[in-house]
Amino acid sequence: MREDTRPLLVALHGWGARGAFFEDLKDRLADICDTVAPDFVGHGSHQHVNEVHLSLLVDQINETVQKSQGRPLFLLGWSMGAAAAFTYLERYGSDQITGLIIEDMAPKPLNDDDWELGIGNGYCAADVAQTTKHVCSGWARYGRRVWRATFADLETAKRFEENPLFEAFLDNREAPLESAWRSLMTLDARALLQGLDIPTLAMMGAQSHVYVPALADWYEKILKVGTVCRIEGAGHAPHLEQPAVFADRVTDFIQKHG
Repeated sequence: MREDTRPLLVALHGWGARGAFFEDLKDRLADICDTVAPDFVGHGSHQHVNEVHLSLLVDQINETVQKSQGRPLFLLGWSMGAAAAFTYLERYGSDQITGLIIEDMAPKPLNDDDWELGIGNGYCAADVAQTTKHVCSGWARYGRRVWRATFADLETAKRFEENPLFEAFLDNREAPLESAWRSLMTLDARALLQGLDIPTLAMMGAQSHVYVPALADWYEKILKVGTVCRIEGAGHAPHLEQPAVFADRVTDFIQKHG
């Protein structure tokens, strides 16, 4: 396969993470596609940016898309990365995107009177200030709570605390994380997804503590050209918790549509 026609996967990380969280997936997919996983502004190598908005993440995605014209291009968005992918599609459309992969993310994270599939335990607009207060009080402490809630169970979370990714997760500054969270909470991409006409794969952690199982049912009902995969033994980070299963599903999706 020529380099200019080889599929490209753009892997977009979640809040508090960075591109390195996709290194294992990149290796597993090396035979079928190239993978790029940038650090979003405010994260990793771009921590110097204090104010983080979804629009800035979209600008980063668009830069990659523009450099990769002519290749089958897939967006994989994990959590906040999916929010950035949704926002990119709202701004630029789907003409240059071959397929979308959603990893454990809702189109609208906040719950309200007409939406109950956001962040678990009924997380709503009134809770945002408390979250940002926790972030600003010290990410090294609060980040540990977020990390443990990311995985399907405490044993798995503790096992991953021996991984360098845990140190990378705690190596964040409060200001960019706080502003990124506030921007993320403004997302409402329900209309976009209901009208989306490109192949879409929604991969949801069957034991996610962040989103309820009914969210996967919602995706099954509304995606026009979509497939939903519930990954057993995974919480909010299926690509880390069940890496082989996750990579196999991505491989099938890219080979089918690329």
